[in-house]
Amino acid sequence: MTYKEWFDELGEKTVSIEKQCFTNENFSSNILEKTILVNNKVIDVFSTTLMYNDFTMILVLNNDIDYSLLTRERHTKHELILERLAYFEYYTSTSDWKPDYGLMFERILDGYIFRTDIINIAYLPLESFFPTQIGNKDLFKVLLCIPLSDNECDYLRKFGQEKLIQKLKECKADIFDLFRDSCI
Repeated sequence: MTYKEWFDELGEKTVSIEKQCFTNENFSSNILEKTILVNNKVIDVFSTTLMYNDFTMILVLNNDIDYSLLTRERHTKHELILERLAYFEYYTSTSDWKPDYGLMFERILDGYIFRTDIINIAYLPLESFFPTQIGNKDLFKVLLCIPLSDNECDYLRKFGQEKLIQKLKECKADIFDLFRDSCI
């Protein structure tokens, strides 16, 4: 099974939409996007399609997020989220940096006036939060991008990913919500 096939079957049998989100003279990135139902909640799932160093990234966000509330100016989710996800891919490919579980991008939306404390992204195991099976684990590794607060990032650094996952679950944090309160 290819990653695209696995992503198309993720959550339900709806086919994903592929969009080009980031391009320059040396690099272009496409994003897979689909809407699925998880625990009776509609969520948007975004993923890079380029496989670099055998990993790919998934970002999951609540479908009803009003992205215009995040900044003083009106932005669509494609401007705010998809371009950032594509930029992470660009950064890792141009700097030869390979993220792994527990690592993070801090202040992912620097440059925007962001109206939430959840402005970082950490890579945590997909299966810890997201009910899905990963096919072909020998061919690709999926990194789930979880939005975190600065305090949660500090906690991750200090205590590690297992303790942070436990803390998020104890708080019943909606990890797909960019407006949620920090658990730390």
